[in-house]
Amino acid sequence: MAAVSQPGFRGGLITALVVFVVLFFIAAIVAVVKGIDDKDKEQKLVRLTKLYQEAITEGEMSGPDYKDVAAVRNQPEYRSRTVFDILISQRNALTTKLVGQSMGGAEALEAASQVIQTANDRLKAVGVPVPGTSLAGAIGVLTEAVLQQQAGATQLKAQLASNTNQMKKQVDSSLAEMTEHKKNLEAAKTEATTASAQTAAYRQSKDDLFVKVEKDLVDSVEKAHKADEDAKSQMAVKDGEVKKLQAQVRTLVAKMDRYRPQNVADSIIRRADGKIAQVGRNDVAYIDIGLGQQITPGMTFQIYDRELGIPKTTNTAADDLPQGKGSLEVTRVGANSSECRVVKLQQGQQIVEGDLIANLIYDPNVKLKFKVYGDFDIDQNRVATAAEAEIVKRLIAQWGGALVEEVTIDTDFVVMGKEPTIPQYTSDQLKDDPIAQFQMEKATKAMAAYEKIRTEALDMHVPVLNQNRFLYLIGFFDLARK
Repeated sequence: MAAVSQPGFRGGLITALVVFVVLFFIAAIVAVVKGIDDKDKEQKLVRLTKLYQEAITEGEMSGPDYKDVAAVRNQPEYRSRTVFDILISQRNALTTKLVGQSMGGAEALEAASQVIQTANDRLKAVGVPVPGTSLAGAIGVLTEAVLQQQAGATQLKAQLASNTNQMKKQVDSSLAEMTEHKKNLEAAKTEATTASAQTAAYRQSKDDLFVKVEKDLVDSVEKAHKADEDAKSQMAVKDGEVKKLQAQVRTLVAKMDRYRPQNVADSIIRRADGKIAQVGRNDVAYIDIGLGQQITPGMTFQIYDRELGIPKTTNTAADDLPQGKGSLEVTRVGANSSECRVVKLQQGQQIVEGDLIANLIYDPNVKLKFKVYGDFDIDQNRVATAAEAEIVKRLIAQWGGALVEEVTIDTDFVVMGKEPTIPQYTSDQLKDDPIAQFQMEKATKAMAAYEKIRTEALDMHVPVLNQNRFLYLIGFFDLARK
């Protein structure tokens, strides 16, 4: 029996050993696998701890800021989002509010600083510095500046309304003065018209008388061929009648003179139109005439000493010119004054405030009447032309004067151009040269027409101005020669 059971026991022992070895290996494998897994978890834990500490510390997690963010995460719309995602959302919302678009914090800070710097650069000229610490502070400063500007604008509007009312009162006063002046002018015109009608009636009666005398003389001459003695006696009678008529003519001329005020031309010429209000630099001066007084750029004035005044006129047709300080030209018209450039200043003279200025044409209240006749040599090149006469007419029209075609008692001034010259030809030249004959005839007619205009003016006591005197009295003499 014992011999039979020995092998069976041995087999069981081997089986148990094999099972133990297998279990040992399985345990070893399980232990190795578990060790490897623990090591991986430990490494993963170290890595996660490092990332966690880089994102936030335990002290920061216990602070109020993290609690505020965590409280936001409890809201329904943020429950499924991470704290980092919430912070990014809040950052984007903040940068959008600051600079108008979503961007990084550093970029938003740089953009905000740039906005403040740009505002300071643009507002430097008006003295409104913007603080560079925050956009909120900058907005507060700008808001205060805008409110101050609005307050200033409101004050300026009130001042403008006040000035407008004052200007309206001044305009109303000026209109009243102009109405009164116009009334006086109409009365003067009525008197002048009456005088003109009386003069015309006198001329007609004089012409009728001369026609009658001429007819009587012709009849007397015809009768003289028949009877010399009777003709002589009739001529003596007619001579007496002629003397009587001449005395009547002188009497009527004297009566006509009473209707024209004495020294009208001299008073107009010597009337100052304004004064030098201020003397500037670089040949610039300001006069006390401005907008609303019918002054235009390009108008010229002669300058006279404030103490000596405008010299008295002795002979308006003479070549001697009234001595002044110089002349100026209006360059810019202002509200109450006008800027001028000094065209010429006489040697040794100096312009001072209060010096008088005058332009014969200029009168904001009355249109003086001018008769312009002949050819003119404005630029003093010794060649008189009709084109330069048109320049004179244009100056009169532009500066407030009136041009007339005929010389009448209402004419204020007659402006004569250069006197026509008569060519010097010998009798042989005139006899044999038809061109010389034509030129002589043309020059003679021109001289006769020139003298006719001058005689008409003198007969009616209308002042006659030669070219140079006229240009000087309007302040254009020096400018015309440049």
